[in-house]
This record gives sequence, C-alpha cells and structure tokens, in this order.
Amino acid sequence: MKIRLGRKIALGVVVGIALIGTETARAQAPLVEGEQTGAARALVSDPAIIGRCLCEARRVSGERALLESLDREYRAAKAHAQATEAAVNRVRPLLKADDGEQIDAYRRLLVESQRADHDLYGMVQPAYAAQVARYNQAVNSYNQGCAGMEVDQALQSRVGQGLACPVP
Repeated sequence: MKIRLGRKIALGVVVGIALIGTETARAQAPLVEGEQTGAARALVSDPAIIGRCLCEARRVSGERALLESLDREYRAAKAHAQATEAAVNRVRPLLKADDGEQIDAYRRLLVESQRADHDLYGMVQPAYAAQVARYNQAVNSYNQGCAGMEVDQALQSRVGQGLACPVP
C-alpha cells in the first residue's frame, strides 16, 4: 500500500516590524499549493530519503508548537501593554497636582506601562519574530524536498521506528 508522505505546508506570515499593531502570524495547517491532482508520482523506496522527510516533518511540527507557545506569550504581553497604556491615559486627566499619593500611584502605573512596552517590544516580539523565521525555514525545507512524495506505508513505518533525527 502506498501513501503520500506529506503535502505542501503553507508558510507562516513573515513577521518583522509589522507585528506592531497587527495580529500574530499563525502556523498554517497543511495545504496543497499548486499541486497537480492525479499526476503520476514515483514511489519513493529509499529509507534515507524517507527518514530525512520524516525528520523534516517532525521539525516542522516542533517549530509549530514553539510558534504557538510564543504566539500566546505575544498576545498576553500585547494585551498587558495595551491595558497599562489605557490605564495611564484614563488616570492622567484626573490627576490632582497637589495630591502626593495620586502622583505616586500614577508614577508607579507609568513605570509599569513602560516596563510592559519594553517587555513586549524588547523581548517578546523579537523572540516571536525569530521563531516565525525558524518555522518558515523548516516549512520551506520540507516543501522543497518532501511535499507530495508517495511512499510505501510499511517501509515508512519501519523507517520511523527508532528514527533519531538530528537537532538543527
């Protein structure tokens, strides 16, 4: 019995400075991009090629899991930064210059807002953008070498047992 080893996977959204004020990149479910349905494909029976493609598929899956984790972290950091900025903007017009406690509370809020911005744009966003790049690289590598391959299911199963993939 022959099966298709994989389909082309859509690249994640390229992220850079555009992350500011945009929604986050999403790992895409496997998609067929430009494949010809019904086209004759050779059956791959080389265990080395099958093993390489299985490892590449695992790498894509691992990178996607990391991307999803960083996506949650990015969303949380962004929400925190927006919430503290909104609080600063709400409190500022109500400040009484002669109320020391109010001024001190406002300064603490302002420091928290600045810290949230620093965390978001100085740490979380760059880590997230770097992970998007790693995910896109893994997907591109898989798509170039493995998408659409047809392999014997029994051979794939044997190759996959105990397969040790190199760490990139």
